[in-house]
Amino acid sequence: MVFINLERFAALSIYNLLLSVILIFISHASSQFNFLKLFIPVFVLGYLVELLGIITSFPFGNYHYGEALGFKLYDVPLIIGANWFMLVMGSGFFVRKVISQPWLQVFAGALVMVIVDYPIEHMASTLDYWYWDGNNIPLSNFLGWFFVSIIMQILFVKYMNKETNHLAIPYLIVVSVFFVLLNLFI
Repeated sequence: MVFINLERFAALSIYNLLLSVILIFISHASSQFNFLKLFIPVFVLGYLVELLGIITSFPFGNYHYGEALGFKLYDVPLIIGANWFMLVMGSGFFVRKVISQPWLQVFAGALVMVIVDYPIEHMASTLDYWYWDGNNIPLSNFLGWFFVSIIMQILFVKYMNKETNHLAIPYLIVVSVFFVLLNLFI
């Protein structure tokens, strides 16, 4: 991606997210119904909080979306809800491997989501995902991410308590390494 054609690969991001959601769904070893009970509210909440952010600048700050994430409804790409969901799944299953108390899982999962978001935010404008006014990522973005992630991690703990998924953690690791490496090379 770095050495061939960044724009061409960035334009494929939407397909990468769609394929990832499908693979995570197929690999969900337990109940697909519980998968959907988490997917639907996280997808909708993720989209709506981004819509609120675009309209009011709350809770993330002033930003707008580029074209790389595909079809937009009210200036927000629909695929953004899938992005939130994938990060919830990966961080939720990751944290559950090391922490047994549900309330600690919620906070640790939200913190992992913010940590993973950090390198993504720094590549977003380069990849035509979204642009921050003044090209500065405000602290409010990370605080907003943390509090929205807490709500989503509560849903994760509720619906994925006895579920397993063999691709969620590898997905989180691959995405994290990918964006860290992009930040190093671009």
